[in-house]
Amino acid sequence: MKDYSAMSDFEINKAVAFHIGLCTVIDAENGDYKPCNYPADAWPIMLEHGIGIDYDGISWIASDWRENKYSDWQNHPESPLRLAMIVFLMMKDREVSHA
Repeated sequence: MKDYSAMSDFEINKAVAFHIGLCTVIDAENGDYKPCNYPADAWPIMLEHGIGIDYDGISWIASDWRENKYSDWQNHPESPLRLAMIVFLMMKDREVSHA
């Protein structure tokens, strides 16, 4: 499995865009599609794939409907959408490994 904690928001945004079928991805930090940062970009993915976020009083946690949880509180304590997009990418990795 990939080490998503080592990836930048831009790299995660680009990977998410690839998996949802966005055909054009510009290699620029200032692109318009930023699901790690914009709820309007992240929410449709979260709804479609059953991804939720929760705050436990210390850090954010994201999980899918199978209760696969992911937290990266040491590196990104204030990034719940980033965590949700990492869960999405982990789900896609799981699909590929089970195909």
